[in-house]
Amino acid sequence: MKGYIITLIGSIIIILFLNILIFPYIMWQKLLEYILISIAICATGISFLSLFVRIIPRSFFSYNLFLFKTYSVEEHFYRLIKIKDWKEKIPEMGSTAGFPKNKVLEPRNNKYLKRFLEENCIAEFIHLFSIIIATTIFAYLPKQFHLTIGIPVFLVNAYFNILPLMVQRYLRPKLIRLYKKSQAIVLEKICNE
Repeated sequence: MKGYIITLIGSIIIILFLNILIFPYIMWQKLLEYILISIAICATGISFLSLFVRIIPRSFFSYNLFLFKTYSVEEHFYRLIKIKDWKEKIPEMGSTAGFPKNKVLEPRNNKYLKRFLEENCIAEFIHLFSIIIATTIFAYLPKQFHLTIGIPVFLVNAYFNILPLMVQRYLRPKLIRLYKKSQAIVLEKICNE
């Protein structure tokens, strides 16, 4: 989390100074206001989505849906970028919604694993649509700042959301295998009774 805060503050400073150089006739306070409101729009978007997903039927967040399918080319890409080595450094915010996803606590509990998969899909949905919602900053910003404030803020927001999104997609095939193995054990117990 500390890395995100440092990145955010550093980004604000860089974007502010870039705009002061490009637009020396505009007061720096106004430029900072545009930057901070743009960031607030992105933060509000992710907050809204976090609440909105709780009213969507859980069936929408099934790992079987095409939106949540992880493809073999992706799995190859994740191995290539060595996501396994750095995924733990990405902050996991599931505990704020009541379901931490930083570790599988009950690997043999079928209901728990199903919920974990749903929460995994929910997290991916939130991160994906947070990137899309960030485009609304362009409706707020005057056109002269689209390139110098809008795009940099959008890119920082995308950076903050794409890494957790990739982690969710990387972990899903492993969770699915664990869930199916758990299902097989449950079925075997039922058949043996």
